[in-house]
Amino acid sequence: MATLKLYKPIPRDGAPHALASKPISGFHASAIRVLELDRDHAVGAGANVLAIIWRHHTTIAAIDRAERHLHELMADYPAGVGLLQLAEPTAAPPSGVTRAALAAMLKSGSPGIKSSSLVYAGTGFHMAAARAFVTGLRMLTSFSFPHEIFATVDQAADWHARLLPRAHARYTAKQDIVALADRLTRELDESP
Repeated sequence: MATLKLYKPIPRDGAPHALASKPISGFHASAIRVLELDRDHAVGAGANVLAIIWRHHTTIAAIDRAERHLHELMADYPAGVGLLQLAEPTAAPPSGVTRAALAAMLKSGSPGIKSSSLVYAGTGFHMAAARAFVTGLRMLTSFSFPHEIFATVDQAADWHARLLPRAHARYTAKQDIVALADRLTRELDESP
């Protein structure tokens, strides 16, 4: 059984954080908050972006907790948030019930979500088929915000950076979003 680590969010009062204080573009690395982590997924936030990385299994319990994190971030950023989900090549395809839960999470985020992306990392027939499946699902489910599928985090980050409202009167840069995804990937790689 996988161990779930729930992380206490970094204080928003500007207090320094032991993990990092080196600036990454428009915000400090300490502004990246790892919210939870287990062998199957990681959830984190940086400014007004929530990122979820699905590594192995997508579970209803993880989706429910991610939805709670999404709503907490929307409360912190009433002008709107971005949601970036990354399905790694090792991620098992979600079941019908799980796909419905993911769609419900997205719908519950309206109108606070200003941009939502799903990145299927990798290449080849399996990933192309997965992207085509998600594109078809998107056509069947309407959202009040743009929801796109990308092949790379870099492409998704660029798209989010152009669509997101300013967070604390600053631009959420592409490299901020890439740094968030990279940090979560590193946390997954380093976790037992």
